[in-house]
Amino acid sequence: ACISAGYNHSMAVNVDGHLWAWGNNNYGQLGNNTTTNSLIPIFIAKNAKSVEAGGDFSAFININDSLWLWGRNNQGQIGCGNTEDMLLPKTRMNYVSAISAGENHCLALVYDTLLAWGLNYCGQLGNGDTGYVTTPVEIINLINVLEGDANLDGLVNTGDAVMVLKFVTGSAELNETQLIAADYNEDKKINTGDATAILLYLVQ
Repeated sequence: ACISAGYNHSMAVNVDGHLWAWGNNNYGQLGNNTTTNSLIPIFIAKNAKSVEAGGDFSAFININDSLWLWGRNNQGQIGCGNTEDMLLPKTRMNYVSAISAGENHCLALVYDTLLAWGLNYCGQLGNGDTGYVTTPVEIINLINVLEGDANLDGLVNTGDAVMVLKFVTGSAELNETQLIAADYNEDKKINTGDATAILLYLVQ
């Protein structure tokens, strides 16, 4: 069972995997093929195992690891390649292990790859741009992070700089262009303060 709250709508999955929604429905975020608000929970789908409510859109993962999205889509937050609102849940991708929804953007983990789409005016998608994205784009492959995690703590931090560099480039040496871009400390060395900068530069 799980729950999630959007801007003005709520969602829940019960122990039987039944998905319920209620509240505001101006953009079809409840997923019942209407734009009528509901003061009580209404049944939306079965076989759900997790749910995420965005600002005015919704998403859930079913027991087969398929991701379904619907609701407001003015910034591409449904990830269907256009900006048309969707009043019913529609599957978007498979093999999804986790999702997280912001007000107008969404993240999904497919195998070891992080995907993102939707509003991006503050760079919240992490793709080096600020334009909204209507189809999922790959942000980072988490294997790159894990292979470079010398401390085995799930984070790229001070002890991991050389390990990250060796994994991504096959060498502990950088050419001049890479060194300038990755040298966070500006000391012309790859050291403890540079791990995150190296990773971001080399996998972008």
